[in-house]
Amino acid sequence: MILVGGINYQLDLTFIKDDPLTLSVPNKLVYTGHFYGFSWPIPSWSVYSYDNFKKRLFNTQTYVRTLGVPYLLGEFGNNNQDIPWKYLMQYLKETDIDWTYWALDGFKCDPDKDETFGVFTNDFSAARHPDLLKDMI
Repeated sequence: MILVGGINYQLDLTFIKDDPLTLSVPNKLVYTGHFYGFSWPIPSWSVYSYDNFKKRLFNTQTYVRTLGVPYLLGEFGNNNQDIPWKYLMQYLKETDIDWTYWALDGFKCDPDKDETFGVFTNDFSAARHPDLLKDMI
């Protein structure tokens, strides 16, 4: 399998529209992208609608599924149930898109550097954000 990510921190796959990839071996290509609430410079998420979110994520990344190529949301994460998180959870459930989460461990590089987006605490003794974990199930 070959994973192809977008540009601009894997937020943008629009270049595929003009130049789709074709592999000599079929069914081995997967497009991938990222999403974090801080990735999009939205002045106020409180006035940004779910419909606008859905259109933007589709138009910049997940539209590749209409080309007959799988898409994997290869990275996303958060440390609270803010608006971007809720919108993304709704979108993933509506579209049945496969994903991987950043990050399982609760530390960055070493146990002394806390990773607030981690699923577990830095000693792996508990879920750091049980409510976020429930959202992903």
